[in-house]
Amino acid sequence: MNRPITPGTYTAADETPAREPEDILAYMVYALGYWPEESLMLVSATDTELRGCARIDLPSRSVRLQEWADGLHRIIETLAVPPATTRMFAAVFTSGSGLEPFATEETDTTSPTRPGCSREAEGVSAMMVALRRCADIGLTKEGLWVVDRGRGSWGSVVDEFGLFPVAPGDGRTRSEARAAGATGQWWPIVYGGETSAILESPLGTALAFRGLVVREQEMAVMDDRRLPGRWDLASAIGDKAAGSLKIRYRGARDRSRRADDVDQVVRHAVDRLAPFFDAPQDVRSAAYSATAHLRVEDCASVARCLEHSAGLSDLLSAVLLDAGRADQNAEPRGTSASRHGPLVATSQDEVALMRGERDAPLPVERIRSLRVVLNAVEHLEVGPVVDDVHVANAYLSWFMGLSSQAGRYLDAVRTQRARSAATRLRVSMNERPLPLWLAGYRNAAGQK
Repeated sequence: MNRPITPGTYTAADETPAREPEDILAYMVYALGYWPEESLMLVSATDTELRGCARIDLPSRSVRLQEWADGLHRIIETLAVPPATTRMFAAVFTSGSGLEPFATEETDTTSPTRPGCSREAEGVSAMMVALRRCADIGLTKEGLWVVDRGRGSWGSVVDEFGLFPVAPGDGRTRSEARAAGATGQWWPIVYGGETSAILESPLGTALAFRGLVVREQEMAVMDDRRLPGRWDLASAIGDKAAGSLKIRYRGARDRSRRADDVDQVVRHAVDRLAPFFDAPQDVRSAAYSATAHLRVEDCASVARCLEHSAGLSDLLSAVLLDAGRADQNAEPRGTSASRHGPLVATSQDEVALMRGERDAPLPVERIRSLRVVLNAVEHLEVGPVVDDVHVANAYLSWFMGLSSQAGRYLDAVRTQRARSAATRLRVSMNERPLPLWLAGYRNAAGQK
């Protein structure tokens, strides 16, 4: 049978079985919220459950293929860290620029699938080279697919390579000694179906029923259902209220310069806004409602935190960690000892949080609340602080597993100081598109 069936039955978050390749491809697309282009998608899984999903740009130049593939090792290891993870699904998504059909013909009109055909694709070669790492760490490569939206079809990659196909009368040859996965190698791709069947698959239908939406890439990246991106203040609170907030902001900003504990003000603001995200409503709607309850002091305190070289660390430490832990450290900071003492302990807590080793639930509502305040500062401020806000927003996006959204924020950075912080974050994102806690990290003792 030309159409490979995925071994076993996997379940997604809503317990809908994923039995066919289209189900897992739909899981990839809905995880992003848009159709990726020129991308490698990776999904880790246990024997029965689909887990983390990561998107990586395909290499832009073929000469960098091996270097690019080497850089994926850390990503694959991050996706594979839970001891129960046993397999990896992979798919190359393209718009047709890298896949050219060769000598296709119908040989059996009664067959429910079309015969396979060889195609030359740098993206497929890149995927095959990169996934060698799976075998090195004991993972099974379950699915190897190509989704070509330009031609409206998807296919399964045969995990072996062949000679360069020679058309009748063509004298070209290619050595059989070429290594598997080398640049320009030909990989057989067996036709699987139309791309329309992906979103119409059982799992795709179930995810749509849950309210997930596949949008245009630009909108989906900045307005993800898990953490909304930018929005204009006036659109959330009206022109008059937005104008009033801007007039009052400068005065509050001047007062915050003299405040002793601006990060405590930020914590209280986040505490006040977080309940808006507890209600069963759309995240974007909740963000709009929370925006209406912002105070100028909240925004001014965030801007003040970000002005300091360590402001970003202090700000995120105060918000990402649970309120109880933060309140214990909310002491007067008039001396150097009281300033640096809590930060040492907080740094240890941050490491535990990123590794998924903390018992406390993830403060998702607090992350969303901080996004609301940061978004407001983005519209109220002028000058270098705005770029610091971009970096802080990018960190929040990456922390929630939204690397594409984080990249949009980092693209807007212009000042030199913020560029330095943005570069460090890009390095972390390249090494780990998913932070450790999202990959289901467990320590050496097998504890989560």
